[in-house]
Amino acid sequence: MNILKAEDISVSYDSSLVIKDVSLNLNKGEVVCLLGASGIGKSTLFGVLSGVHLPDLGRVFLKGKEITGKAGEISYMQQRDLLLPYKTIMENVSLPLIINGASKKDAYMAAGAYFESFGLTGCEKKYPNQLSGGMRQRAALLRTYLFKSDIILLDEPFSDLDVITKHAMQTWFLSIAEKLGVTALFITHDIDEAIFLSDRIYVMTGKPGKIANEINILSQKPRQAEFAVSAEFNAYKRKIMDILKNDSFFSFVGL
Repeated sequence: MNILKAEDISVSYDSSLVIKDVSLNLNKGEVVCLLGASGIGKSTLFGVLSGVHLPDLGRVFLKGKEITGKAGEISYMQQRDLLLPYKTIMENVSLPLIINGASKKDAYMAAGAYFESFGLTGCEKKYPNQLSGGMRQRAALLRTYLFKSDIILLDEPFSDLDVITKHAMQTWFLSIAEKLGVTALFITHDIDEAIFLSDRIYVMTGKPGKIANEINILSQKPRQAEFAVSAEFNAYKRKIMDILKNDSFFSFVGL
């Protein structure tokens, strides 16, 4: 079932075209990555999908209903966790429910039901500065999920983590996404991350940014760590690098 669709999105800032004629779709239960260099327009596109920004051209549909320019229809987690430092983890993750009209008691009960699944048991009364980076991201993901569970937009949520923690979070994310039936569109500029997480990858290139290719990752989920060093994984990586090698954003690394 197609749950999110963007048609021919173009956005400009100060008369400079940032993204041009970008179209994509997201099906129920998929994890799809939007892969491209920093500055190519991925976050701009997310701003349009989430209703924060109006495109110059194009439309956005959620379950067949047009939502172009309508904020609050889709959960959006930005790169930093943005947890409120003066609130406990329970208070932080319950905010979407309280904002939507739930009592504090009901919100805490509803959010608390997910703490075990998100690996946050025992953190209810702790503050963000008492948690590791990975744990804060788990809390931020839970808060995002509780805002709107149908679909979430994730803008490089693991980019600030060290390599070991990042890989652990990727593996955990795939397991929780499968368990809860999460549908997610995930921004990254990390080729390995895109391959490991995705059912499909949209590769963005150029200036203005555009969709250069769509790649289906056929490896079954849940994926084990060994997938990241397999011949299949490396074949996907080479295909993506071949797509990117003519992109000026990547030319400095000699792809």
